[in-house]
Amino acid sequence: MPDQAPVDVEHYRPKGRIAGVANHPGYWWLAMVWDNLLPSCIDCNRRRWQDLPQFPESLAQLLVAPEMQGGKASLGKQDLFPIAGAARATATVPGIDEQPDLINPCVDDPEEHLVFHIDRGDPLGLVLPAFEDDVPSRRGLTSIHVYGLNRLGLVQERTRILRKLDFLSRLIDEIGKISEMLLASRDQKNKTMGARLDLLLNQILDEIRAMAEPDQPYSSLVKAWSKTLKTN
Repeated sequence: MPDQAPVDVEHYRPKGRIAGVANHPGYWWLAMVWDNLLPSCIDCNRRRWQDLPQFPESLAQLLVAPEMQGGKASLGKQDLFPIAGAARATATVPGIDEQPDLINPCVDDPEEHLVFHIDRGDPLGLVLPAFEDDVPSRRGLTSIHVYGLNRLGLVQERTRILRKLDFLSRLIDEIGKISEMLLASRDQKNKTMGARLDLLLNQILDEIRAMAEPDQPYSSLVKAWSKTLKTN
């Protein structure tokens, strides 16, 4: 994302060590393998203390990071690489089928593990784990905590986007009602004004569509918001 620049080149599987795993030297043989290199914003990649927002009580137990002190949490991937099982690949046994707990966006579909918290009445730009049978996605939850997907700066920016979208939505509704009334009038000037308002309405819709283009920051959030709009 442009607002998260500059960008690190991150080793998905750490090359020199694995945090918390004393008997593994890291995936050094994958250090220059293309599939193990990912672009990452600095805050997702480098482990450091970040401010967290105040979570709603219903979500706090789920989202509060394990390493948290006074509203701050130690976030960022760095040398972390948690897996679901105990067996890890090594240089001598590289074919072990590991089960990474971290989402790799170049291989995985993040929407299978992550969802946006969309509350039209009280916008708050949180990322939540996807649920299946009332069980949160393990990979989604781990990725949220390790990558720091709910650090304060990200949540604030997502919330700003959601508020803008809600404002544009209300604007569309009001313009639509006025336009419909004017177009139903017998007065030609009213009809002309109604047609002009229809053009304005389409321009606002085009703005929302542009925000959802893949090359735009927070496009996935805009798409998730648009889906809720269609169902309301």
